[in-house]
Amino acid sequence: MACLPCAMHLALLPRRRTWVQTAAVSAAMLVAHPVLLDGAGHHGAAHTGGAVVGVAMVVVPASVLVLALSGLGLEVVRHARATAG
Repeated sequence: MACLPCAMHLALLPRRRTWVQTAAVSAAMLVAHPVLLDGAGHHGAAHTGGAVVGVAMVVVPASVLVLALSGLGLEVVRHARATAG
């Protein structure tokens, strides 16, 4: 659910701020998910094959983090080219 607002903003009007927010949320999820899995479980991990869910809870935010940082890099390059001339 945390991805939906960023995804909407990135689809409609991608800006540097949105790329940074997406990267920050992804990094926070990478930190939080292992902690939550050690506790009472998260997103039904105990009921739906905990290993698969556990891997997905690391792979998906990591992938989004890489994409967000790539998008941010492209936005910075685009802005630099636009202001250079």
